[in-house]
Amino acid sequence: MIEALVRSNVASYATFRLLEHVCIYDGELSRVPGSKSEVFKQRTISLADKRRLMRFLERVAPAPDGTPASPDAPDVTIGSLIADTGLDARLQKALMYGVCLSWREDEPAATALSRTASVLGGYGRYGNSALLVGQYGGAGELAQGFCRSAAVHGATFVLGHAVKSLSHDGELWSLDLHGVEHKFTAKTLVGNVQNICTALSKEQRNGDAYEHVGIIVLDKPLALETDREPESALVVIPPETAGTENAVMVIMQGEGTFACPKGQYVYYLVTHASDNAPQLEKAAAQVCSMSGESVVPLIEFFTTRPLVTVPPEVQHCVVIPDGVPSRTKSTLYPSDAPLQHVANCMETLDHAVYRAEDAFWGAFGSDKAREEALNAAAARRTARDPSEYEGRGGVEPSRQ
Repeated sequence: MIEALVRSNVASYATFRLLEHVCIYDGELSRVPGSKSEVFKQRTISLADKRRLMRFLERVAPAPDGTPASPDAPDVTIGSLIADTGLDARLQKALMYGVCLSWREDEPAATALSRTASVLGGYGRYGNSALLVGQYGGAGELAQGFCRSAAVHGATFVLGHAVKSLSHDGELWSLDLHGVEHKFTAKTLVGNVQNICTALSKEQRNGDAYEHVGIIVLDKPLALETDREPESALVVIPPETAGTENAVMVIMQGEGTFACPKGQYVYYLVTHASDNAPQLEKAAAQVCSMSGESVVPLIEFFTTRPLVTVPPEVQHCVVIPDGVPSRTKSTLYPSDAPLQHVANCMETLDHAVYRAEDAFWGAFGSDKAREEALNAAAARRTARDPSEYEGRGGVEPSRQ
């Protein structure tokens, strides 16, 4: 996503800040060290475990010259791979969920190590954190930025008007909206599974999984022992603690991210499951307990949506599925490293970029045009001024 923002100049429409804390909640809230020095300052970790931990991280981290890591990933689960390190059980859980950011312990090691390499490669690029937080609402601001950029090039956006009818006459699509007299026509229709099925009154197949989302607003931040109240944090609640099939990931944003008023903190909860039965009640109560005793939500909201990986076939239409997108043919730093089936909160925006690119070429491109775009993107990267990617840690060596 960062590469897409830089290439399209949409980055000029958005602002970011570093994520301050990554935490694990396993009955009690504990902060994951953000650097090698923090690891060795931890008195609760034995010296032997510190050495085992550093050996594991050095195996996955990028080389000192900035060369991306290609960690050897045996055909095992991330849980068994971490268990083989001999680390203390509590430290194993912190590594699996706080560093590898896994949904569950039986995730393939290949996908978990690929993501871990990305996390470790992010430390120092923009400061003492591997992750950025979008301000003024995060992903919503990015969507607005891309809309603004598209509008400059002639795109039209209509908000707040439901679809009245959508049909195809054999040559063109015709779209009628409630409250808009003008009829819109187009040769190609692009949309996600849910919107296309709803607009065409087409039966939507059951989801391969279900995404469960919750939003809680509290008047207190996470109760962390820090010099000042945290403004942003990522908390991972392991599935056995949250009582869910997969880990629950919680993003907290405070006034400093401009996502909520002064004195309030918004918590976004997300997990996925094989069915649409409620999943987040226990995790929501745990989030309240992380902020202190007798904390009551000011606002509480939960929703569920099906994740459909095999979209229906519709003529003259590109339907975007929820499944794993193709990135081996992407103009955005293609990689053969595998992606996990359902993106976690760190991967969601990257998945969106790959799906958007696939949809573009599916609607308007050809194999030849796509190949030319891949070659042009590779040439553009070599000619890029490294300062465009420069953070507080300096220019990334591999892009000089």
